[in-house]
Amino acid sequence: MIAPPPSAANRMPTMPDVTPSRRGAPSGNSGGDKEVASERTTLQALLVAARAEAERGREDGCLDRLAKARELEQRTK
Repeated sequence: MIAPPPSAANRMPTMPDVTPSRRGAPSGNSGGDKEVASERTTLQALLVAARAEAERGREDGCLDRLAKARELEQRTK
């Protein structure tokens, strides 16, 4: 049987001690990351839907989705 060295407290941790960055969120706001991620997901969904409408030849639907995407982007600034 192999015994661990006496300085076992100096072992490499299994997970690094990294604090998440809060890009776009005010300090102290724990829900900021979720809000930013939610807005990005919504924006991406709108752009994908606009492209799908354009590929179907539905210009009005495409322009509507693009307008909603622009509106969301303006609100987040």
